[in-house]
Amino acid sequence: MRLTGGIMIAYLSLLGGFLLLVGGADVLVRGAVSVAERAGVSALLIGLTIVSWGTSAPELVVSAQAGLDGQGGIAIGNAIGSNIFNVLAVMGLVAFLKTLVAKPSTIRRDAVIAILSGIAVLLIVMRQQLEVWHGVLLLLAFVAYTVNTYLQERGAAVVEEASPGEIGAAAGRAEASMGVPLSVLLVVLGIALLVVGANLLVDGAVEIARAWGVSEAIIGLTLVAAGTSLPEAATSVVAAFRREVDVAIGNVLGSNTFNSLCIVGVTALFGPITIPGDISYLDPIIAAGGPFLILVPAVLFGRIGRFAGLAMLAGYVLYVAALAARVGLV
Repeated sequence: MRLTGGIMIAYLSLLGGFLLLVGGADVLVRGAVSVAERAGVSALLIGLTIVSWGTSAPELVVSAQAGLDGQGGIAIGNAIGSNIFNVLAVMGLVAFLKTLVAKPSTIRRDAVIAILSGIAVLLIVMRQQLEVWHGVLLLLAFVAYTVNTYLQERGAAVVEEASPGEIGAAAGRAEASMGVPLSVLLVVLGIALLVVGANLLVDGAVEIARAWGVSEAIIGLTLVAAGTSLPEAATSVVAAFRREVDVAIGNVLGSNTFNSLCIVGVTALFGPITIPGDISYLDPIIAAGGPFLILVPAVLFGRIGRFAGLAMLAGYVLYVAALAARVGLV
């Protein structure tokens, strides 16, 4: 492939998008953790909501626009591919770089929800048609999930506040943290940087992929999915190294649930959308089953270690290789 002016711009777009993603992730984590402290809610809840929704904003924008433009392959492939990338690549990278000490009780709940929402997408793919009523049901399920998670986490916070030592520690953290307006501003700024960065990266990736003659569905499952999931990757890595493990894990599980229920739900509102044959049943099966790789080590060992992380990364490499072989690229 000859490096024309357009391709050079595409590579520059990739680089600029990546730099914005890294900066936006750090800003978002700082602001989100401070919001959690000030609001008296757990870091896990913030990871499952504000952080996961913010880092999933690029997927929402890309899939909604693709659905509006009638590009069903990119719209659905983006959501499914992002879920695969989140667990196998993002969580795998985070666990490989830093062992994550997990809370089995909370991970069990959120991993099961991520699995069930992935199964819902699998059933839709089996129908090969995304209808408006699918979107309504998925969005209602997302609202119910969000409200239930908030009530459970608030209840847990009330129990923890019964300990005077915990109250003192929380107060000390809150005094040391930034004020509410600045915290909210950082969250908004972080999300904005992530969205702009992801869009630059995806534009460059799609331009390069089309120059190689790759189909829209495959672009959605791989380059677009990986590109729009880089906010999750950057945010979870930063959160893990800042010792905000609940934010790191909650971000991945919450993003997967958001992708399945909210992004596919919103995309369906532009329906009916035909799901292209390039998306096989295997893709949503892997997406739905991925959270098991987080759930099993967390429940059995109370941590997600480097071996589990390496297994996830190897699984993603194998998936991409199998996908390339399926479409005749290798």
